[in-house]
Amino acid sequence: TRAFGESPEIVSAHVTAWIEGSRQGGVLSSAKHAPGHGDTLTDSHVDLPLFGADEALAWEREFVPFLAAIRADVDSIMVGHLLVPFLDPEYPASCSHAVVSQLIRGKWGYHGVIITDAMDMGAITRRYDSATAARHAMLAGVDIVLMPENTDEAMVALATSISEREIDEEWLLTSEQRIDALFHRIESAPSRPLTIDQNSHAMMALKAADVAIEMRGTTDLLPISGAPFAVFAIVDEHEADAATTFFHYLSQATEDNCDFAFIDASISDSDLSAMALGTKHAERIIFAFFGKAVAFRGAIGNSEKIAEIMLKLSADRPTINLVCGSPYGPSDLAADLTITTFSDTVPSLAAVVLRLIGRRPAAD
Repeated sequence: TRAFGESPEIVSAHVTAWIEGSRQGGVLSSAKHAPGHGDTLTDSHVDLPLFGADEALAWEREFVPFLAAIRADVDSIMVGHLLVPFLDPEYPASCSHAVVSQLIRGKWGYHGVIITDAMDMGAITRRYDSATAARHAMLAGVDIVLMPENTDEAMVALATSISEREIDEEWLLTSEQRIDALFHRIESAPSRPLTIDQNSHAMMALKAADVAIEMRGTTDLLPISGAPFAVFAIVDEHEADAATTFFHYLSQATEDNCDFAFIDASISDSDLSAMALGTKHAERIIFAFFGKAVAFRGAIGNSEKIAEIMLKLSADRPTINLVCGSPYGPSDLAADLTITTFSDTVPSLAAVVLRLIGRRPAAD
């Protein structure tokens, strides 16, 4: 959910642009989560994911954006909590010498700051106490151990490892120099007063959101104006705000006879029947999805119940699936037209409402 896409080439281009833009703005950048977190099924906030590719595929796919980041002089690399069996079948990448020192420092040739992902995540805490995790990470070769669950335990463990010479003092000095160089980059970044035109920035964001929209299916269903339609937001308690904003924008943009409702998989049969009856005059049905992956919430998905609900509410009428947020899951549900925004931010919601009513942001 945090990648720029699925193609190594496209992701690499965006990674490079992001690093360069951040540097121009005086902001440090970090490439994460090494050595690649895309092809995993488990949320590392909850438990330890398994790296899905073999070594040959990893060099063709997962590793490519990180190598591009290194060429772009990225300020740091964050190592993820995932098991990479072909490199280290025992330790998570963030605690693995094979991943941190042999792969990232060695084969990738990266000499900047390496930081772990947050050490209070389930992938680590379900396996190690804070002392053990911090010690493994430092011995693996990371420069910064981020957010141990118990900071005091971690600091005592690292101090003991240093005093007992388990952690080499010369290596510590080199690590300190890397971190100092990072702070120097911040201090030496040009500081200039900026006058920001909020309106032009908002319009730029709206245009970017519009270009990002993907439409698959019968686009003749647009615009939705001119005939009665019904819109159902498929939400849970975490996504209600975005759905409410979407409904607000859509109601302002249309003056047609339309119905709006929130539903989820727990809807009762009686409420479902009432909704179906209340929208029987609608000529088109829109299902708007607002689910997305969020830390510590686990996997997202769409139950068979949602598909059944959609079938009952649509009643053989033309349907439009509007996917705001993660494209995975909802995009596979049957519809005459599927519109994907890849985002539930305000610019994306505004842009998709414009698409629904047959408009686009004004060209430059």
